[in-house]
Amino acid sequence: MRNFIFIAIFLAFIGLNVYVCRRIIQLLPANTIALRALVISTVVVGTLGMFVFFLWGEKMSVGVATFFYTVGASWLIAFAYLLLTFLLIDFVRLLNHFSHFLDKEAIFN
Repeated sequence: MRNFIFIAIFLAFIGLNVYVCRRIIQLLPANTIALRALVISTVVVGTLGMFVFFLWGEKMSVGVATFFYTVGASWLIAFAYLLLTFLLIDFVRLLNHFSHFLDKEAIFN
């Protein structure tokens, strides 16, 4: 039962990271492939940083383990703020879809 809960939480965390990454990429201009690749690699390294640290931290040198811990912890903080921001924006857009309290220029610009 514990494995099922861990797998469910892990998959939810990965899914939310994909959502945040997709929303960040939507903010970028259309022809910036290098910048998009940089965003995707940053999200992947940040997401996997804590897992790498907790799984193999004792087998790594102190410097490498500190790097993965710092990157993972920093990404968790940034991820939480980005997730809350994007969820709030999506919630306001959903409310506006039904009640029309904002102009279209305010939503799509």
